[in-house]
Amino acid sequence: FLYIILLIIPSLQIDQSKTIIIFFSRAGENYGVGTVDIGNTEMIVNYLEEVTEIANIYKINPETPYPESYQETVDIARNEKNNNARPTIKDPLTDISKYDTILLGYPIWHGNLPNIVMTQLELLNFKGKTIYPFNTHGGSGVGSSIADIKNSAPGADVKDGFPLSGSYARTNDSHEDIKNWLKNQLGIEASNREGESQKIEEEEEEENISNYQNSTILKISLFSFFFIFI
Repeated sequence: FLYIILLIIPSLQIDQSKTIIIFFSRAGENYGVGTVDIGNTEMIVNYLEEVTEIANIYKINPETPYPESYQETVDIARNEKNNNARPTIKDPLTDISKYDTILLGYPIWHGNLPNIVMTQLELLNFKGKTIYPFNTHGGSGVGSSIADIKNSAPGADVKDGFPLSGSYARTNDSHEDIKNWLKNQLGIEASNREGESQKIEEEEEEENISNYQNSTILKISLFSFFFIFI
């Protein structure tokens, strides 16, 4: 019986070389976090890139960028939802045949999957593919996004969503949640590259401090020498 379990466990881990992250994220003014250069969902993607071996990442970019203003974007998103619009994508992804697994990231807009994500999904053939959704939100969890994904990606095996609030996704505290999701849902053990990166940053910071201190000591020594011989 134990032998059977050991045979099953490895199959639970996805093949990262046949996995792609597809995501949409908007920078600018965001709810609860102010104006940012990197969107909330992209913060998760950046961390996934850091701690996994998933090298294939595609960001959905609108042909017409959304405004930096939060309220203006809210109004546009509401109009897209009410009109069931399909916003145009710049350089859309058209083929995912070489991938088995898709990690799909997005924010929740008006309780739904953003319409621009629907645009992208409807361009692709998801037959036999598995989608693992993850999203950021301002209080609505996954909203209706899982049902929206199923409607826009027929043939896909759509797993349960992984929601994080936008403000929380921007913190280091969220990293443990992301690691647990990777391990429990995808069978991926997060690498220690995060720790290595942090160690390098700390070493660089220590070196900068040491250089500054040495420079200060040198200046004091030169000043003392100059003062003595005046």
